[in-house]
Parts: sequence; structure tokens; C-alpha cells
Amino acid sequence: MDMNRIKIGVIDTDVNFLSEIFEDIPIYTSGCQHSNVYNSHGSAVCAQIVTICENVSLHIFPIFNDASSCVDESKLLNILNYIDENEDLDIINMSFGIVEPEYKEEIEIICNKISAKGTIIVSAFDNAGAMSYPACLPLVIGVSASEDIYPATAYQCIYGSEIDIMGSAALKKIKLGEQNLVVGGTSFVVPIITGLIAKIFTKIGKKLSFEEIKNKLEENALDKITYHNKVSFSKIPFKINKAIVLPANKENHALMHFCDTLPFEILDFYDFKYFFNIGKNISQVANLDTESHHVIKGIDSICWEDDFDTVIIGHLDKFNKKIGDQKIIDILDCCLKYNKNIFTYDSFLYNMYLKNNHKYGNLMCYYSCIDESMVPTGRYGKLWYIDKPVLSIMGTRTRLGKFTLQQIVKQRLLNLGYMVGYLSTEPSGELFGADEVFPYGYNSAVDITYDQYIPVINEMLHNISKKDCDFILTGSQSGTLPYDFNNMARIVFPQTIFLFGTAPDGVILCVSSDDEIEYIKRTIVFIESSCDTNVIALVVFPIKKEMGFVGQFKDKNISGTKEYKNIKDTLNKETGKDVFQFTDSEIDLCIGRIIDFFTEE
Repeated sequence: MDMNRIKIGVIDTDVNFLSEIFEDIPIYTSGCQHSNVYNSHGSAVCAQIVTICENVSLHIFPIFNDASSCVDESKLLNILNYIDENEDLDIINMSFGIVEPEYKEEIEIICNKISAKGTIIVSAFDNAGAMSYPACLPLVIGVSASEDIYPATAYQCIYGSEIDIMGSAALKKIKLGEQNLVVGGTSFVVPIITGLIAKIFTKIGKKLSFEEIKNKLEENALDKITYHNKVSFSKIPFKINKAIVLPANKENHALMHFCDTLPFEILDFYDFKYFFNIGKNISQVANLDTESHHVIKGIDSICWEDDFDTVIIGHLDKFNKKIGDQKIIDILDCCLKYNKNIFTYDSFLYNMYLKNNHKYGNLMCYYSCIDESMVPTGRYGKLWYIDKPVLSIMGTRTRLGKFTLQQIVKQRLLNLGYMVGYLSTEPSGELFGADEVFPYGYNSAVDITYDQYIPVINEMLHNISKKDCDFILTGSQSGTLPYDFNNMARIVFPQTIFLFGTAPDGVILCVSSDDEIEYIKRTIVFIESSCDTNVIALVVFPIKKEMGFVGQFKDKNISGTKEYKNIKDTLNKETGKDVFQFTDSEIDLCIGRIIDFFTEE
């Protein structure tokens, strides 16, 4: 390293070096095509560097003519590859950020190669506040800005975050020839940090590693802030090979529906005698089209010596008084005695019977949950751009087959050769191969505040988007907006937040045969105006509520009737959306509509 001059590569607009501030600064413009279209952005960036440290040589790599232009990623990769192969730079200054990168893996690979040679890369985060590349990469010093930091050249050192430096967002004055520029934004914090690193190199007389540079920058920082940002979401800690399921309530109907396609074997379904399901075929209980070989058995008939390894237990909190504590304790005791794992849907069993009970210390009981340790920190509100199309299956109310439809859509897309990422909001989602689970529905195990929902959801989608998938599938919980505002139970804050957090590109809206058309239309308008999305189609669930003889409502299946077809036709006419019935043939048509929608873009 020639310590006479610190060699700095500036990837920016072309630069006019006629200003006297550059009079004694060596300038190199070889290795790339120059436009001779000068813009004050690149000139001001270089002037800022020189103001901090004069002992530099500047190597200019124009990437755009206008600072408001989008970065051409192909051109950026060409420049970085040229630098890797032909230059020995000490620092690279990139006063820009790419929010929607097409080649993020390629950018990371080349940045890592350059960094491995001892070059310090300094990059700006997007001014609008999003996560951006290459600033977010581990071996790039990512620079952001805050209005709470003064003076203009002050900064904080951040650890445990994608953000490495938080500089001052205060306006900065730069003299450029006869011009006195007033500049702002992260773009002009980056050259301050670049200049400070150049001063460190000049003083030390040798190159320093990425971590050593951060330690040196810390010496003159306003603050050192450390976050613990190694977010890890809960996963099943054991392998399920064979399982039994109880009770035979609504939450386990999907397991009945798809028991032959799950990645493990379900030996039997069980229920308590109080619910009058014992002896019934699961097709009767879960409204399946074909009869199953599974018949629901009584809890007392479980043969604990059978070779199943897991007991899948649905929500019991509503039933424990009717069932009795002893019956539940008996199940837990048998699981402990016969070495059976428990997969349950919420924290009820753990909190009521297992927590602080040393008797069950060796019993493996798992439920999917979200707590504060899983909330990304040190991001300062920055969110990831999700570069895979997101399809959300939403509904106007409960019991519309949303979760069942998710499994059907997922399986049929897979059968067509598409790779599908999956974010489930049902606690049973992991049993169906969900990549991530955000179980915010009934008896929610999401123990964080509403303002923490979106960063967690965004992180989950980001994790999924890094996998080899063509779509990301998700689905909301019941309801999208209130029918009325007469009771707090109608106000569905979590569903609204989940919609914002997933920001789906397309939505399939499940509606009830009973829904008022005006409410459906209002729901469509709400969804489409809440984020940049389209309700691709409606799927009408064929169950209507019908008054029984004793004054109670009961379900009536209208599938295959003229009434069902009329509802579909009316909705199509009134909403202008494609409308499909909940039948195999029409779901196939819906899948085709989904594929058409995403391939048209």
C-alpha cells in the first residue's frame, strides 16, 4: 500500500475536477467509459472526501449521469469486477443504495472478493429508509443518517446491525469552485466516513481489517451502540415420523383433510366423549368429499405402547373445565412415561401444567411462538424489499376454508413445477411444511406489541425470499375489516397490520355465501387501497347459515345447487372480479388465474 496517497474509488456520477479544491489531488479515470456529463452529486462527494483528508488519490467510476437515476446493476457489477481484477484500491465510496436488487447474490459475492483483498467498501443506505444493497452486506460499512445527531460530521458506531455507522442528517455546506452547495441525505455522510478512514490509514501507515477500522472509527464516535440482532424463529425441535391427533375440533380439520399428503404418518384421530365425535368418520366431521379409513376414537382407547412418536394436541383452553384437569394430566403423564413428544397449538398446556413443574422436566412439548427476542433490532425502521411475488389468501370472516385453500393452492402450484415459499399464520403451519409461522390467530402465541409485528413479518418474508422459490404464499386470519364498529371484537387490528406487513402482490379473497355484497365490495376496495395489490379473484365458500328448529343456526352446504351458481354470477357482475366456487375443477381455474396474473407482470 502506497501510504503517500490513500487510493479511493468513487462510484458515482462523473466529476468536474476544475474546482481549486482538487488542484493538488491526483485523479484517475481509466478503466471505464466517461460521459463528460458532469453532475454536482459526484463532484460534491469527492469534495467532501478531500475536505476530510487531502492525502488521497481519487479513482472515478461513473455509474449514472444524474444522481436521481436508478443504479444500473449490470454496470455496477462490471465496475466492481473491473476493480477486483485491475485495481488495488484502499477504499471504495458508493453514495447510493439499491432497494430492489436483481443481482443481490452477485453483488455480495464480488463485494466479498474485494473486501478479502483488504479494500474497505463504504456504502449509503437508501435515503427513503429502506434496507438497501450493498450497504446491508456483512463486509460493507453501511451508513445511515439520523436527524438527532449533531454536528454535521458526528456519527455513532453501531454493532449487531446491518447498519454500521449512523451519521448526521444535518445539511452540509460544500464549496465547489464558485459554488457553495448545501447538500443533505446519506449520500453525503458516506464521503465523511470515507475521508475519516483515509485519515486513519494515513496515520497508521498500513491497511486495517474491516473490524479494525470499525474499532478505530469508534474512538471518535459520539456513541457506541450494540444490538443483539441474531434473530432465530422457533422451529420444531424434533422429527415427526408417526403421530396421533386430538381433539377432533376445527383446528385439526385441515389435518383430517390432508392426512394422506403430510410429510409424516397420522395413525389415528382421538376425541373426548363430551363432543360426540367418537365413532364418526373424519370425512363426516371435516366435511370431506370422500370417506376416509380414519374413524375418530376415544381418548381412553389410546394404545401408548404403539410406535407413534408425537401427540398433536389442538387448542384445549376452552374445554379444560369440561374435560377436567385430571384427564389432561393423564395424557401428559402418558407422554412422559412412553417418551412421546407433544406438538401443541398454543402455550396453554405449557403454562397451565408444565411450567415450573419438575415432574415434566424431560417431556418435550413444542408450540410455535413469537416473543421479543425474535424482533429484529438495530434496523431503525428499515425493512427489506421482498423480491419474490407474495400471494395472500384472505377472508371476510371465519370458517371459509382459507387454510384449506392455502394447502390446495400450494400443492397444485408444486405439482405444476413451481417452487412455493410459505408463511403460515396457523400454529399447525409447520406440520404442513411452512417455512415460517406467525401464529397470531386464536389464543395467539405472538407475544409482542402491534408495532413489532411488521419487522418480524418482514424478516420472515426476507428469510423465505432467500430460498429457491417462485412464489411466497401466505394467508391472513379471519376478517379483513369490520362489519360495523359496535363492539371491539369487530375491530381486527392484527389482520390490518398483517396486510401491511406482507404487502401482497396479489390476493385471493374467500367470501361467504352469506356475505352482503356491499361488504365484499368494501373489503376489496380496502385491500387494494391499503397497499399496491390486486384482488385477483374471489372464492365463495358453499356453507350458509340456516335457522334450526330450536332457534340456533346450523350450517347448510349449498355446493352444486343453482343458488350457489347464482351467488357466484351475482358477485362476478357486482365486483367485476373473477369468482370461483370451492370445487376441484374451479380451484384449478383459480390456480390458472393466479399464474396468469403473476406472469402478466
